[in-house]
This record gives sequence, structure tokens and C-alpha cells, in this order.
Amino acid sequence: PKRPKNTAYDLKWVEQLETDAALESNTMDAFSALQQTDDEVIQICFDLELSTNRQRKMLERQPVLFLAKKLNGAEVQVQRLSDYDRSLFQRAKTKEVTSFLKNEAVRKCLSDEEVRRAYDSNRIIRARWVLTWKCTPPDEIEQAKHEAANDPETVLSKDGSRKAKARIVLLGFQHPSLLDRSFKTSAPVQSMIGRNLIYLLAVQEQWEIHGLDLATAFLQTQPTEADAEIWTTGVSELRAALGIPEGGLMRVLRNIYGSTTAPRGLWLDLHKTLVSLGATPILGERCLWAWFSKTELEATGRFPRLLGVMGGHVDDFHCCGNFKSPEWQKIYNEILAAYKWGTAKRGNYRHAGTDLKTVPCKNSDQFKLMVDQDAYVESVADVAIPAERLYQNGPLQKQEVAACRTALGALQWLAIQTQPQLCARCNLLLTEVVTNGTLETAREIQQMITEVRAEPFSLEFSKLPGAKQWNDVVFISMGDQSHSNRPQGDSTGGMVTLAAGPEAVSGKVVPMTLISWRTWKLKRKAISSNDAEVQSILEAEDQNFRVRMLWSELHGAGFQRPDRRPDLVEMAENQAALVTGILCTDSRGGYDAVEVNESPLLGLSNMRAA
Repeated sequence: PKRPKNTAYDLKWVEQLETDAALESNTMDAFSALQQTDDEVIQICFDLELSTNRQRKMLERQPVLFLAKKLNGAEVQVQRLSDYDRSLFQRAKTKEVTSFLKNEAVRKCLSDEEVRRAYDSNRIIRARWVLTWKCTPPDEIEQAKHEAANDPETVLSKDGSRKAKARIVLLGFQHPSLLDRSFKTSAPVQSMIGRNLIYLLAVQEQWEIHGLDLATAFLQTQPTEADAEIWTTGVSELRAALGIPEGGLMRVLRNIYGSTTAPRGLWLDLHKTLVSLGATPILGERCLWAWFSKTELEATGRFPRLLGVMGGHVDDFHCCGNFKSPEWQKIYNEILAAYKWGTAKRGNYRHAGTDLKTVPCKNSDQFKLMVDQDAYVESVADVAIPAERLYQNGPLQKQEVAACRTALGALQWLAIQTQPQLCARCNLLLTEVVTNGTLETAREIQQMITEVRAEPFSLEFSKLPGAKQWNDVVFISMGDQSHSNRPQGDSTGGMVTLAAGPEAVSGKVVPMTLISWRTWKLKRKAISSNDAEVQSILEAEDQNFRVRMLWSELHGAGFQRPDRRPDLVEMAENQAALVTGILCTDSRGGYDAVEVNESPLLGLSNMRAA
């Protein structure tokens, strides 16, 4: 039927709706067309649960991006699994409950009085299951296939590509002390500089590097004071194992996933345990510990000899040391015995989203370390803007700005960890997207994604020629700027820090190892290029000081540190001076201001820069 034409009088909207409904019912829909076609087709069905209006809007605006996020890392719905996959998750649940019982993470309430105290204190947090698939790393796929084929209790899929993972998780947002100002939840993690100095140390000493991963990390540690009295209803499988009736309570005795204090509790427990095993915390790096010999001195004869170090990110650790030393062998065995480690790998493994490889050097018996993120690069999605729209011109719409920021977030992780060539472009494009983004900006972001897919770089750590002792290593920091290249007249600073052998001091061309890099918006507006240069040089010098300080710390220079702060400051400066540092700039005005000019403002136009 044809739709009635509009007439001069008011449209009869009821008749219009009836006509549209009849038109729709007489037209073949996509499902009917698929059923009646003789050609082969592929039909993909998704059951969508839109629990909020925000999710509905995300689906309407960007359906492809919405489905990608749903499929990538989404929780598993047991009722939608095959019988075989359901059995894998049942085993994973049993494994998690067994871990709770083995680590004594919870217990039954001892009396009715304790139950009443729990309800009266309002310190009860609910828990639930979180079920996910975890992909098998490429270097473990063969071992996973063998386990899937031969182990009747495996949680791996038939092809070994992924394994079922089940976690009992507290609903941390229900914690009664969450709004208390004294409630501490923050926990430090290893910095990129700390991580890279461990790699540099390993290749300089030619120590094999080990990867340690804590199994059920939080369950092995004691809760903080804020969690001293917390109860939970748990999950049905855990209640059944403890003999608790439906709706009963159990006392939380350990850090549990989901608890807002669990990461901090893990770090505090690790720190206490490693220090009890003789470790020395490294000043300036809260997640790095070192062990020193009690009988031997290092090459300069001034400080105790370094035996080994350990540092990591939450529950993922690097550990390397001198295994020829009986002292370190004993310490390493004590570390292994202190916790239940899920995996202990040597030389080649994945650490905090990066892949570490040990590669033999040509024409020598030495090795070098390669760090890449090739697996992550493959997972970086395109900018979620339709192709026909992407190649138009004009300003970005609101949802397109969000898509660009999502893509830049993925690139930023690469830029920080292993791809320094992306750092400046990510920083500038993020500012441009937020302030005055256009479709040309989106195309440049897409171009960056294409480039990094085509040629992802790797970080390489090799033994520095000529550096026979730890204090022969020279750290070189280069600072530069781009004046007034941002909206509203702001400028951009950039710097890199590299390690080299002692011949670098004389200006010779020598191999260097990249340790750190950074791009940032200068803190204050620069009224001249020299002003911006001085700001960037200042930041580069600060970083150079920190790297030299950490390197000397790792080799025992701060082993006996005074408690008084005035002495501490002086000692830190003397300690960093043990390692040679070079500061590089291409600004003649900035160099003259520091080294030559003696006028009140050092020849600069800005008093704060002077």
C-alpha cells in the first residue's frame, strides 16, 4: 500500500502509523531473506543485554566499536557455553575455591555473637564470580596443547589457545571505609626507568633474567588495618565448601581480588618479606629491591658487592643475580619459598604486557635483551570512524572525538613502553583532538596505527663496550623544545636518556642504549625559544640525576644511608656524582646562560628561566 499524501489539513497520525506498520509487515526483512536465499551465507547472531541507557546510546552511535569492546575481554556467560566449555569453568571454579581454602582466605563465623557484630558494624561486602577466557602467550602454546590433550583436569580449551579463569571478587565499592580520608588504597608500581635499569644491569653483568608471577597473589598476603574486620556472603560454591548455609557470613582473613586495599596490602607484604630476607629497598624506586654481599666488595673497593635485584609490577616480577655466588643462590631459593609462584620463567617471557627475549650476540658468548609489544600491536583497533566519513573534511563530532581518544589511548601505551617514536605525536594529537579536532586529525591517528602495525620497533639492551665497572657507564640526557606549537601559545618539551660506555665522554661515536624518554607540555608559557630550551634542559637534568642516583643505588653506594635529612640530601648529591652524566642541548643561548653569561639574568629575557 502507498503512503497517503499530506493534505492541507492536520496529518492523521494514527492512520499514518497503521499504514507504516502494514508497509513494514509486507516487506521482506533481512532474516526472511537469509532463510529463503539459495546462496551460501554466514549468519552471526549476538544476544545484547543493554542494562543502561548509556550502553544503548553507545550501540546506536558506534555499533562496531560497541561489539568489539563486548567481545574483547568480556565476562563469560555460563548459560551460553557449550557443555565442554562449561566443564572447564566448573574446574576453574573448583580450583579457585580450593585456593581460598588452602590459603585460609576466609573462615566461618565462630559464633552467633560474631554474626551480630558483623551486621551491627555494617562491614559486610558481597562477592561474585568473574569468569573470563585468558589467551595463551605464543611461547606457551605448544605446552598448552600438550596439557589440553593429556591432563583430564585441565582448564585449557581443546586447541590450547585459551584457558578458563574464575575469580571470586569482592564488590570493593561497598567497602565501609571507602570515604574515610585515612583509608589508604594506593600502591606503587615499578617505573619504566626502574624496569629498563634492571635490563641494563642484566646485560652488563651477563646475568640470566628470571620472570616470577605470583599465583593467587592477593590471597597470599595479610589484609591491611582498614580490612581488619570485614565479612562477606561469598559465593554459593565457597559457602558449600565451608558448610555455611545460604545467606550465611564468612570472615575475610586475606586480601581478596576486588578489595580496594588488596594491591597496597600485597606491596606492603612483599616489602616486609623481602626486607626480612636481607633486601635493601632502592631509594627513589618503591618496587625495586637489591641484595648485597656480606663478605665481598665491588670493583671500586668502596661498597658491598651486588648479588641480585628484584623488581616488578603488582604481581609480575623480574629477578636477576649472580648464580655463581652461593650467597645469591641461597637468597633466590628463599624468595621462591616465601610465596607460591605460579610461573617461574627464564630468559624469554611476557612481563606486564611486554615480551622479553634473550638473544645470543653474534661472534661472542654474550647475550642481549629485546623488548617488544608485537602481540599488543596486532590487537590495536582502527579509529572507530566509518571509512566514508573518515576521508571527508570538517570538525569532529562528539562520538568521533571519543573514538580518537580511544585510539590514542591504545597508542599511548605503546609510546610509553616500547615505541618512543610515537610519543610526541600522541601527545600533540591528543591536545589537538580535545581543543580543535578535525577529520584530518583522525586520519593522522589512523596513519600512526597503520605505521606501527607495519613496522613496530623493539628496545634492545646490549652490554656497553668499554664499561668494565658499574661506574664506567655514562648516562646521556638530551633535552629539546618546540616553541609555541600548541593552542594558546603553549610549548612542547622532549627528552631522551641513554646509557653509553666511557668513550662517549670524549665525543666518540659509540653504541648507546635507550633508558627513558618523555614528551610533555611545558609547565609555563615560554616568551622565547631560549626560555623553552631552559625548561626542557631543566627536566632533562632532573631525569639524568635520578637515573644516575638509581644506578649508584643498585651498586651499593647508598647501602649505609644516614637518617638525618640534611645529611641525606648531601649524600644523595655525592652519590649521583659517582656516575658520569652528560646533558645535551642544541640551544646556544641556553648553553651560554649556564656556562658563559654572568649578567643578572644570564642573558635570558625571562627572570624565571634565569
